[in-house]
Amino acid sequence: MGTNYPAALDTTTNQPVASALTGVELDGDGNANKVHSTLHGVHSEAVVAIEGKIGTGASTPIANRVLRGTGTGTSAWSQVALATDVSGSLPVANTALVAGTGITLATNTLNVDAAQSQITTVGTIGTGVWQGTAVASGYIAADAITGAKIADDAIGSEHIADDAVVTAAIADDAITSALIADDAVVTAAIADNAITNALMADNAIDSAELAAGSIDTAHIADNQITLAKMAGGVDGNIISYDANGDPVAIATGNDGQVLTSAGANNPPAFEDAGGGGGKVVQVVNKFDASDITTTSSSYTDVFGADASITLSSSNNHVIALWTTGQMHQGNSGGAAVLTVYLDCRRTTTAYSQSAATLEEQRFSDTAFDFGFVFAGSHYDAGSNFGGVDQTYQVRWKRTGGNNATQMAGCSLILMEIEA
Repeated sequence: MGTNYPAALDTTTNQPVASALTGVELDGDGNANKVHSTLHGVHSEAVVAIEGKIGTGASTPIANRVLRGTGTGTSAWSQVALATDVSGSLPVANTALVAGTGITLATNTLNVDAAQSQITTVGTIGTGVWQGTAVASGYIAADAITGAKIADDAIGSEHIADDAVVTAAIADDAITSALIADDAVVTAAIADNAITNALMADNAIDSAELAAGSIDTAHIADNQITLAKMAGGVDGNIISYDANGDPVAIATGNDGQVLTSAGANNPPAFEDAGGGGGKVVQVVNKFDASDITTTSSSYTDVFGADASITLSSSNNHVIALWTTGQMHQGNSGGAAVLTVYLDCRRTTTAYSQSAATLEEQRFSDTAFDFGFVFAGSHYDAGSNFGGVDQTYQVRWKRTGGNNATQMAGCSLILMEIEA
């Protein structure tokens, strides 16, 4: 077959056969399949089948090209693309490979030299690693890594430089208590007046948290300082104020001393009493309830109405009080007279009665009938009566008249009064 397909081949399925050889069996063995015309028919069918697979139309060969079908019923002379037209291994003889600049040939293998400078771009690297390792930072342009290139949760604390997180990078309300380290909030980090009552836990402030002298009078509610809150002192001391208005303890005095003012700008002090007296030192009481009668015009003792007293000091005073029960006198013309005697002797001339009489109490000259009667009293210094041991006696008499005077009991009370 020449360089061009015959036109008849493009339109028929059989090539022409010489008529003289149509029925000739080629090798004479009697096999009908070897008849000359039959062989031509088989050959023609093969050629037509090849044409059908490759296609028709490309009848002029082109140098360094191969005849190949286009897949659309036509044929063309074209190059073979190894990347897309060849599958599997493509054996190449070692002698057919030539290594260029920067490439080394070793047993059918081309290796790129490490020092080559001819490869300037590599296109897109879809898989594998760069130079056998991860892409180093030196190969990444400044500001080339955007947020879209960073996987979620890929940046840990080890990737963040010290002092790299500024206020503007922190979202509002993003810092919770769980993100604050223990003891991380120091005094300098707290704004003035930022800690309010709501931020303080109940009972969180103890005496250790209070600065010295920080609690003044305005902070203490009325009636909150009890005796238990006061510092201990000395038994018997009294709290007063000095000239500066500061509290001061008044030293405990001796038994019998009294608290005495020392004047303005001075605290008081316990001192011996400076006089005035008036204190009741002791009381002696004597009472007799017997009914008695007298018609005597001279003083007679009232039975049972006598008492003795020993004074603490001869300078002290004595009050003598005498009272009677019910008294009765039947007619007029006389009076009942009661008095108190001291030791039956007179020690002063201040009285008009007989020598032993201290005081007299005269009742009515007419008939009378009294209930409880206060008869009389006497007050004087013990020194006027001869010392500290004294005995008193109530006496009575009747003056004028004939009928007796009756009395239902009598009482004598002696009181020592401090000078």
